Amino acid sequence: MATCAALIDLVREVTLKDPSAITWTASDLVRVFNDAVQALATYRPDAFLYTGPVQLAEGTYQAAPADCLRIVAISRNRGAAGIGAGRAIRLADMDIKDAINPNWHTATARSPVEEYFYNPLRPKEFFVSPPAPLTPAGYVEATYVKTPTEIAVKTDTMPVDISYSPALQEWMLYKLFGGDNPESGTYTEAKDHQATFFKLLQIKSSADVGVSAKPKGQA
Repeated sequence: MATCAALIDLVREVTLKDPSAITWTASDLVRVFNDAVQALATYRPDAFLYTGPVQLAEGTYQAAPADCLRIVAISRNRGAAGIGAGRAIRLADMDIKDAINPNWHTATARSPVEEYFYNPLRPKEFFVSPPAPLTPAGYVEATYVKTPTEIAVKTDTMPVDISYSPALQEWMLYKLFGGDNPESGTYTEAKDHQATFFKLLQIKSSADVGVSAKPKGQA
């Protein structure tokens, strides 16, 4: 796995020309790296997508995993042990469900899950139907935006794909050169790096769309 050292050393030695850490300490570079990762999570949350098994709680209401920023999709059942493939789960409309069967939350618990319901205004929770039983505990496969991992030292593993390194570099420089502080002597340069950060993300987004898989026959 790639570490953060290559990017942090590039920023320090090539751009900042501060190889001996005279102006910026190691903790300064780690701090702005973590800030850059948080910015990336804000503007490109898809960079932190994760798919894996999530254990269901008893009943219809389900809280997202602790490391989840936002649920994206619930795709299929994963059985009682969280392994293997199971029945597909469809996204349904809760208003329609409520109108047809107002008592669905108190239906008999059983497996597998057939439908899930999600409100983007409440991104860390979802509901399932039929209600999940207490035992045996069931699992579903969820795709969600994972909370970025902060690094402590530059030799820690990169918390995001290295293809985002150029954008991370620009945000690091934006913060190091003063950020949004107009009193900074490098304020203009800082804003230029911020603008480049956003430009790089737009370019990558367009490129990702261009090479994304499409169903057969779709242009």
